[in-house]
Amino acid sequence: MIVLGIDPGLTITGYGIVQSDGDKIFCIKHGIIKTKPKETLAQRLKYIGDSIEEIVSENNIDFAVCESLFLGKNVKSIILMAHARGIIFGMISKRDIPVYEFSPREIKRSLTGNGNAAKEQVKYMVCNLLSINDIKYLDETDALAAAISYCNKRIILKRI
Repeated sequence: MIVLGIDPGLTITGYGIVQSDGDKIFCIKHGIIKTKPKETLAQRLKYIGDSIEEIVSENNIDFAVCESLFLGKNVKSIILMAHARGIIFGMISKRDIPVYEFSPREIKRSLTGNGNAAKEQVKYMVCNLLSINDIKYLDETDALAAAISYCNKRIILKRI
């Protein structure tokens, strides 16, 4: 099973692809999609969409997991993230790949046991679980964490 995890954002969208083989999870690829703030909203969304489409077409994705929206103080940021999520969901759904959502709290709890864990704690767990140490952006970590959370949930459900 190959899972694409996504940490959506208009400026930086993190992505991580993992493969689950029984109880083991391996990292296939991770990175970021970075847009230019000086470009128009439409140009930035197109770039995100094109990038997601390329990532999906280059990998044999079975499932995708995206961090859900969280209510914050900055309404403008939430709206911009919603735009990014819309284009991401559209591009993935175009390939008939199921897209699931987990809240940041669910993802943190799944990896660390604490829904209020710091991003650095999540990064530490992701790096240890996947035996990697080349993560530059926390957006990549969050995306990989989402993918791992989905895999863990599937593993648990198979045992029940």
